Amino acid sequence: MRTIPWLRHFTTGFAEVPLLAYAIAQWTALSTYALNAIVEIIDVSASNGRWRLSRPK
Repeated sequence: MRTIPWLRHFTTGFAEVPLLAYAIAQWTALSTYALNAIVEIIDVSASNGRWRLSRPK
């Protein structure tokens, strides 16, 4: 019995959806973690007086 080409394409694509969703979730979590770390570094630097986020008037 031959597999219908469009059916095979649909089932293959459908199997890849969970992997894509997992990859997107991992990238989102990693980028959120990195962004929080950068904000924390800027915040600590600003509170120590080494960096100013706005120029004094």
